[in-house]
Amino acid sequence: METPDDMYGMAMADVDYASGTGTTMFAPGETEMMVTVMVTDDALDEHDEMFGVMLSDASYATIDDGMATGTIVDDDDPPSVSIADASAAEADGALTFAVTLDAPSALPISVEWATGDMATPDDMYGMAMADVDYASGSGTVAFAPGETEMTVTVSVMDDALDEHDEVFAVTLSNPSYAMMGDASATGTIEDDDAAPSLSVADASAMEAAGELTFAVSLDAPSALPISVDWATGDMETPDDMYGMAMADVDYMSASGTLDFAPGETEMMVTVTVMDDALDEHDEVFAVMLSNASYAMHGDVMATGTIMDDDDAPGVSIADASGAEASGDLTFMVTLDAPSGLPTSVAWATGDAAVDMYDMAMADVDYMSGSGMVEFAAGETEMMVNVTMIDDALDERNEMFMVTLSDAAYASIADGEATGTIEDDDETPTLSIADASGNEAAGELMFGVTLSAPSGLPVSADYATAAGTAMPGEDYETAMGTLNIAPGETSTMVAVTVVADDVHEAEEMFTVDLSGAMYSTLDDGSAVGTITDDDPPPTLAIGDSTASESAGQITFNVTKMGPTALPATVSWATSNGTATAGEDYANSSGSLTFAPGETSMTISVPIMADDRYEGEETFMVTLSGSSNSTLADASATGTITDDDAESVVQAWLARFGRTVASHVVDAVGGRLTGEPVEATVAQLRLGGYEVGATDAVWGGPSRLSMAGQRPGETGDPLYNPVVDRGFSPGFDPTFGQAWGGAQGPWTGNRNNAFGNLLSRSSFHFSAAGANPGDSFALWGRGAMTSFSGDDGALSHDGDVTTGTVGVDFETGETLFGIGMSHSQGDGEFAGSGSGLAGGNLDSSLTMFHPYVRVNLNECTSIWGLVGTGSGELTLTNGGGGAAIDTDIEMTMGAAGFRGPLEAGLGDFGLEVKSDVFVANMSADGAPGLDSVDADASRVRLALQGSNTTELEGGGLFTPLFEAGLRYDGGDAETGAGVEIGGGLRFADASRRVSLQLNARALLAHSESEYEEWGLGASVVVHPNASGQGVTFNLRSAWGEVASGVDALWSRYDAAALVDRGERSLARRIGARYDAELGYGLNAPGGRNILVPYVAAGVSDIGTRDYRMGLRLRTNANMDLRFEVDRREGLGFEPDHGVVLRGWLFW
Repeated sequence: METPDDMYGMAMADVDYASGTGTTMFAPGETEMMVTVMVTDDALDEHDEMFGVMLSDASYATIDDGMATGTIVDDDDPPSVSIADASAAEADGALTFAVTLDAPSALPISVEWATGDMATPDDMYGMAMADVDYASGSGTVAFAPGETEMTVTVSVMDDALDEHDEVFAVTLSNPSYAMMGDASATGTIEDDDAAPSLSVADASAMEAAGELTFAVSLDAPSALPISVDWATGDMETPDDMYGMAMADVDYMSASGTLDFAPGETEMMVTVTVMDDALDEHDEVFAVMLSNASYAMHGDVMATGTIMDDDDAPGVSIADASGAEASGDLTFMVTLDAPSGLPTSVAWATGDAAVDMYDMAMADVDYMSGSGMVEFAAGETEMMVNVTMIDDALDERNEMFMVTLSDAAYASIADGEATGTIEDDDETPTLSIADASGNEAAGELMFGVTLSAPSGLPVSADYATAAGTAMPGEDYETAMGTLNIAPGETSTMVAVTVVADDVHEAEEMFTVDLSGAMYSTLDDGSAVGTITDDDPPPTLAIGDSTASESAGQITFNVTKMGPTALPATVSWATSNGTATAGEDYANSSGSLTFAPGETSMTISVPIMADDRYEGEETFMVTLSGSSNSTLADASATGTITDDDAESVVQAWLARFGRTVASHVVDAVGGRLTGEPVEATVAQLRLGGYEVGATDAVWGGPSRLSMAGQRPGETGDPLYNPVVDRGFSPGFDPTFGQAWGGAQGPWTGNRNNAFGNLLSRSSFHFSAAGANPGDSFALWGRGAMTSFSGDDGALSHDGDVTTGTVGVDFETGETLFGIGMSHSQGDGEFAGSGSGLAGGNLDSSLTMFHPYVRVNLNECTSIWGLVGTGSGELTLTNGGGGAAIDTDIEMTMGAAGFRGPLEAGLGDFGLEVKSDVFVANMSADGAPGLDSVDADASRVRLALQGSNTTELEGGGLFTPLFEAGLRYDGGDAETGAGVEIGGGLRFADASRRVSLQLNARALLAHSESEYEEWGLGASVVVHPNASGQGVTFNLRSAWGEVASGVDALWSRYDAAALVDRGERSLARRIGARYDAELGYGLNAPGGRNILVPYVAAGVSDIGTRDYRMGLRLRTNANMDLRFEVDRREGLGFEPDHGVVLRGWLFW
């Protein structure tokens, strides 16, 4: 039952009463029944407790009051509370008091407590003081129901004072639910500090001070009053019979008591001392402690020292000297005043700190010793004797020291004396002995001896003097000072002898002594004899080199090792690669060397010719030597050729003329074209044009800026068509033989820039923003072969040139700049039987600004200047090192072009003319002087072409050109006639184009000079959509990539990095490529994906295999991914992966 007013008034089921249920049955007529509930009797003091009995489920009756309260009345007494005494050492920090109930209770019991001081009538030092000895405090102890024991903790203070045990009280009050038992407890703080220790300290003072003060001290403060008695007394001094002070003679006897207040730690005892005039020892007496209270005895006896203040006498020792043969030196030791005490002083010998030859050495010059000098009372003088050692060494007078120390009852006034030993021995004598030896020994050693050992450093000066031997030639002049250390009797003098190669007799010189120190000269001169050991000299001849134009070649013959006799030798020439009578004169003779002569020469005449033949050699051999031996009996004479300049000049003139012709034709072809009114793209591969055209729809061969043909969508670059019309033009070089401005036909864009053929070109023009303005990017390739013979020297060569340019046209004027790269290689030979011939390779890169002015609608004039540099290599077929040098070229050119006849339908005829002047130069290099060559050409030509449409739908175009030219400069000169022609067939429906071209120099004033060109190509194209089979065959001669395009060539890239290495492409002559692919419709409908395989081979054995994918888009972009393998020429196979892209606009 809840008891809100008394939390302890609720009885708990099965604890205070037995829980139960049941049914009470009233018999009919019965009105009262009993319900009995068992309660639990316990021993706990508690409140009266209640529980409820409830009625429910009445049958045949209603419940009026269904709940009754049962009250269990408590009959247990409350417990009593008590507190117990406690004790602990003060170092424990706290006292813990137990507070207990004598019985458990069911009620919460509490009681208050408080500390307090407790009087101790029997011990004034026994009461603990609040907040000094313990921390005062109060509080309440609360017992939970059933709990019978609690504690009260009181903190105590730990101090370092010796004191009695101290007490304080803890008192209980105001208990609740309990009676008071033992209400007060005593807390005892047990002292744990040791009693302090008493000590008295020694004291000392001069006897004139009048008193001694002794300090008496406690080693720690105390809380108790401490006292101690003291008294003086005599002190025995067994070790010093003169050290005991006498009571009432040296000090006043006394006694007393010292009282220390609590906390006091030091007090003083003063004793009076007497002053006298006697020199005596310091004297001592005692002060003793006894009968200490509240303290322990520490050092209870102190020594009082009365220090004597009378001066002690001074002791001194005097110097002494004597001859070493006299035996002893006697030193006098004295006191400056008598003493009443027994006085003594120690003495000892020692070496003196003087020059090493003035210092006597212990146990060598004197006997070391030490001892004690003792003065009886009143005595003032004593003696010290030191024994000297007599020897036979010449020496200086020597000194040693006698030193006093450790004086007793005296002070040392003069403690050092010098003993001087006077020498009495004779001076020794010096002698030097003769010496001899072979000159190869390097030096002669002369022995110098002393007649007797000396105690001093003996020295003497020495110097060499010439005899038959000469200083600087046979021996090195020597002078200096020899030294013999004390005790030694000999030394050596070394004189360096000079070994020579001359046969000669024995030679002599002398060594003389002078200026002897600590000695005299007995034999002061010695003879040195040098014996000869030289072999006969050797002869050697050295190789020599001279140009064939020098007239003779000179050989040096050297003699190694001089001799006093003449040396002779014979010599003769013999053939090597050089032939006697043709390259040099067969010769022989002899040489004679005078004594002292070391070099002679042999001259052999050599013949000059005008043939380039490389280096040639012959031999000169020595034999039959007398008074000598042969070290190197054979020499090689090398005749260097000096005809390379003529070969290089002839090549430069022809190479420069051809390069200038290529540049003139390329720029001239560009500048004589039609004015640009719209965007035009033109690409010529292998002589046929690949580009955009509207010829099928009747328009001009041009492309709109949008890149679409009139009236339709799509990229016309992918629509191969044939242009029925063309601009007549034929250039007389291999490049233009099937180039020019011939009618283009469109091809696919599968060929990368790196595969441009030497006879190819491109042209891209775009109209400007203003009417009449335009710009153009163009390119062209050319190749020319030539052959010439000037009677003494013939040249055959091929030159390939690639040219690119960019220009801007406004009105009637065009400005531009071009760049060309040319590669040439050829052979040369001479008419002489001894000429081996050789090869030439050269390359040249030029820049050339140009300008054109249109005089009228049909006629124009143009001009250009150019400059460039490159390199040239000359290789002699007969062997020898190749010559590498740098070359330069400058040029200027001009021309005009105009129609000869117009209005002839498909046939066109025009006239053109041009002129150029070029200068080539080569730098000097080993085997080559600098060379200059000039070339010029004036040309006038007629050019015609005609196009016929065949019944099968193709176009057939024959081409023809005829012209006159005049060549000048350092190559072939004079007039010539050149012709050229070609056939071209293009069938748009079959996607096939075939072309054959040829040109030649028909006649020339130089009948041996030839120039020609030839080429052919075939291309198979996919259908108009780009789908289907594609097949390409390409051929190339020489280097096909130049300029920026060379960066994309896997072959040419190496040459760009290292100019010293000729790239593989530059060494290739002819090259042939084939490619097979198939165009597929790529996702998106307007893109073409072409997988392909390709292979290439060159005439020097290199091969490559390629496989890749090309993606053509209608967004004017191509992408190509390719893997390849390249092999041949003994190289390890090279594998590569290439990703390229093209943008077109």
